Amino acid sequence: LVPSATTILENTKVLEGKVTAKYTYGKAVAGKLTLRFIQSRQGYGYGVTQDAVKVGAGVVDGGRGVLSGSKLGELQVTFDGEYNYQYTLDTVVQSYAGPIVVEAVVTEGATGTSQQATASVEVAQRDFKVD
Repeated sequence: LVPSATTILENTKVLEGKVTAKYTYGKAVAGKLTLRFIQSRQGYGYGVTQDAVKVGAGVVDGGRGVLSGSKLGELQVTFDGEYNYQYTLDTVVQSYAGPIVVEAVVTEGATGTSQQATASVEVAQRDFKVD
């Protein structure tokens, strides 16, 4: 699971990245991929809760995979070992809310065995900082 950027700005409209899965001997894993996008909401007396980031209708799957049973912030596609994701966010992400966690779960088609990986994408207010 490799996001194309480790930091995005609050006004970013698209999250992009790539998920790959291979057996130890190098063959691609075929099955189902579930992607989830989660951002913790903090502050304003609400404590910490985990909210799914809203994934917009502009989901691009490169012509590979079938959208099915998607929940808020979740997408399931058929998988053949590699998937380039590009998701349009239909809400503004806030830097005070913490990073967006991208979670990928690959379920092997033959046995139903699952493996999970996560990656974080930081959200910044500005495209520079002063050290």
